[in-house]
Amino acid sequence: MFALAILVLAGCQNDEIVDKRIVNDGTIRYAVGMGQQAQSRSEIGAGSSLLFLSDADESIRIPMEWTAAETRGELVNTTGNDNKALSDFSSIVDEFSAKAYDGAGALMADQTVEWDAGNEAWTATPSEFWPKSTELSFFAYANLPGSQTATITKDGVSTAHTVPATAADQTDILFGHYQGDGGSTHTAEIRFEHPLTAVRFIRGEIEDDLIIKTIELDGIVKTGTASMDIDGTITWSGFGTHDYNVSQEGDATTGLPVNGTTGLIGEPFIIIPQTLSDNNVTVTVTFTTGQTVAATLDAGQWKAGYTNTYTISTDLTTTVIVSVDDQVSGNVKSNLVVANVGTSAAFLRVALVGFWVNSDNDIVGGWNKEQGVFADFPGTDWTLGADGYYYYTYPVIGATPDPVETGTKLFSTYTAPDAPVEDATLELNIIVQGVKYDQEKAGVAEAWGSAAAALLNNDYKE
Repeated sequence: MFALAILVLAGCQNDEIVDKRIVNDGTIRYAVGMGQQAQSRSEIGAGSSLLFLSDADESIRIPMEWTAAETRGELVNTTGNDNKALSDFSSIVDEFSAKAYDGAGALMADQTVEWDAGNEAWTATPSEFWPKSTELSFFAYANLPGSQTATITKDGVSTAHTVPATAADQTDILFGHYQGDGGSTHTAEIRFEHPLTAVRFIRGEIEDDLIIKTIELDGIVKTGTASMDIDGTITWSGFGTHDYNVSQEGDATTGLPVNGTTGLIGEPFIIIPQTLSDNNVTVTVTFTTGQTVAATLDAGQWKAGYTNTYTISTDLTTTVIVSVDDQVSGNVKSNLVVANVGTSAAFLRVALVGFWVNSDNDIVGGWNKEQGVFADFPGTDWTLGADGYYYYTYPVIGATPDPVETGTKLFSTYTAPDAPVEDATLELNIIVQGVKYDQEKAGVAEAWGSAAAALLNNDYKE
């Protein structure tokens, strides 16, 4: 992952007695590093799992485990005064607190390092000086909410954290660490880590008239203590019970804002990392229509420094989205592919309807499948029903997220015959229909009739 680094506090050389230590190596300077796209919240990473919605009286479900993207970036030491990097970091954090230890104890008390926008530099008061040829351990913290405090000892930095109830009030706190002798530049290369985890939701394939107003997470940890050692390893302890609710609510009419580029709904939740047990965490989505659906998340882990992404899509209960794709060259149509691009598994059927039309698009003749020449028609596992439709006899799994094709093409090629009248063109229409899959095939029987249902298999093709 790319990263940015910022050089701060470029102090001058000096001789001074600090804590009875004679130093002549110069002032302590700081360089800090974190993710290139670091924000005031955990960085939004890639990865997603699908969150399917159904009717108001049914549950939503999450059929896939979440995937996550690491939010923290490797440090790149910048020895020059990179103004752009300085400005970027100062837009996230305008100050941080740092403290250093040597083998004998604390070199200094907690020191505040602040951004000086006028001089485009970070300034620490008072200036401290590096003991000659001495290795120091630095810890730092930033972005603590409200009156929350952190404690720095020789072993690390820690803070007791309580998750605010609303996403807008949640803060991405940061811990920093460095151990070394500072080199010739006397620079403590502090790397910041995210002790918290982020959970976000993205709008996927949802009907346009469904507007999400509220998202709630219930059953999460409210309180805990985060600690980080000199290696940057973060641990949590003192968890409360998994019974806390966090939420975000949008306008009654327009709902939560949706990012037009990423599809991100509202804000990410910034919460305590935790293990999800079965029936542990519930997500509830409320629409501006008042319709509410809820689901229990699958077991898993929300890790420190990671963004966990769920894409909300509609589980179509009465309609299945299907598509066809083929190639046409002259009077030959080839490679007819039938695909299920919806989120639900489905049974599919196809009808072929053709007409001969003239240049004015007037119908000048009918068509039947005996006209012209088919190759490999119908394909394997396709069967002709008494109603004239060709049925694919196995259910086709829903898109995950790519379209899922039937096991075989309906035909390899079709070569049209000569036109019945001069300058006529054959329009061969492929009509595809789908019904949501269930082993009892009740939906097929209702939509297409019991004779059609009898042609179909209960289970997926092995």
